[in-house]
Amino acid sequence: MALNAIHKGKAGEVQFCKWLFDNLGIEVERNYNQAKGGADVIVSDFIFEVKRRENLDLDTWWHQVCIAKKHHKDKDLIPIVCFRQNRQKWQFLMPANLITGIDKGYVQCQERVFLEYAKSIVNRETEVEKVLCHSCNSVWGFPNFEGEIFYCGGSPRCCP
Repeated sequence: MALNAIHKGKAGEVQFCKWLFDNLGIEVERNYNQAKGGADVIVSDFIFEVKRRENLDLDTWWHQVCIAKKHHKDKDLIPIVCFRQNRQKWQFLMPANLITGIDKGYVQCQERVFLEYAKSIVNRETEVEKVLCHSCNSVWGFPNFEGEIFYCGGSPRCCP
């Protein structure tokens, strides 16, 4: 594989991690043990194979993420291939049974479709408590807040 292709692949993984954070609030780093059969990015519910390529090879990529899932200790992870061509939005391959009920293969979907699906998965696990700032009465949302009193600390969003 050409050095440029390797750099483009790594950059794509970093871009996708940023996309996950920006769109789902999931903070994650790329997997540095990929050479041992691991996927590019792994989060609580998903195992991702990330591709930043002009030439598409969807079947090979799908097979790759399924193999990575098979070798991962958490067998409940949902395999996802995310790929992006130059100047395009991310696209996704998801297991066909999530949408069609067919047990084999994948379906291709656009970024906004995957985002809605992923939000439903991520949000089902995280109970967000509404917490009131003690100094300015602004409402904040926190997963699993355990404190009694919260001060936002003069955040620009709160306590200007």
